[in-house]
Amino acid sequence: MGLCGPEYERPKYGSLPPEDFLEIRRGGIVAWVRRGFSFLLEEEGRWRAHPAEPSVDGASPYSGRGPVRRIFLGPAGGGHAVVRHYQRGGVLGPFLGDSYCGRQRFLEEVRVSEWARSHGVPTAEVLAVRSERRGLCLYKGDLVTREIAGSEDLDRYLNALREKEASRLARRKEAARSVALLLQGMHRAGLYHADLNLKNIVVQLCEGGVKSYVIDLDRARIIRPLCPRLRIRNLVRLYRSLDKQGYLDGVIRTRDILEFVTVYCGEDRDLKRRCKEVMRRDMWLLRYHRALWKLSRGGRPRGEG
Repeated sequence: MGLCGPEYERPKYGSLPPEDFLEIRRGGIVAWVRRGFSFLLEEEGRWRAHPAEPSVDGASPYSGRGPVRRIFLGPAGGGHAVVRHYQRGGVLGPFLGDSYCGRQRFLEEVRVSEWARSHGVPTAEVLAVRSERRGLCLYKGDLVTREIAGSEDLDRYLNALREKEASRLARRKEAARSVALLLQGMHRAGLYHADLNLKNIVVQLCEGGVKSYVIDLDRARIIRPLCPRLRIRNLVRLYRSLDKQGYLDGVIRTRDILEFVTVYCGEDRDLKRRCKEVMRRDMWLLRYHRALWKLSRGGRPRGEG
């Protein structure tokens, strides 16, 4: 049995890369590179030096546990890419840092990302992944994705609304609807995100309004059908991220949350009922998380760090 039903889809690729990727092996290095992007690697399998570039306003819109940098792909690649170094978090983070047992975790993210894009889930296009052996069974890895031009993560987008009172209502509504439709499509496809937070959703301002993408599919799972319990678990994780960064103290209102739930659930009345039950039931758990965040920050207010 799966996590919430009989169909937990495990990738059927074996050790082979997805169809549009080439595998390069050099000593302890294994890389999967999308066809047409072999210029990202040197002959020995190491990353070729590419100039790192800031964003248009001079500040990097990208962040993560490990180093994240923006590189120029040049005429051969078109546009820019984002390079993310895998870094452990949680309890093992201080001990293992960027070391992982085996390289499958890095390769799995490529497989899941390709599956998601083929099933209509808006996410960043993976250009390459590279793993390097650093011990008997330990590996470190990097992932290169094409930059989603003109985008910023949801945390950065919401933070800007603190200063823009006049346009806050319209922009809140646009963002809430866009993100709700993104997660609705993601869950209907059967994709469960392992760490759904404000940093892992990016929004792009375009002519038609706001378009949202989900990123960082590390440890994401394909579960079809994805049951209401896991769908709501993802939503609760995002809600806690809103509170952790202090957006429930004025930037995001209760009516924004209710509108989000209405759009996300669509015509599924049972799912809407379950969502509202969880919102009422989990308020005590949210207070518990707030206490932990305060302790971890040394008493600093939410939204700082």
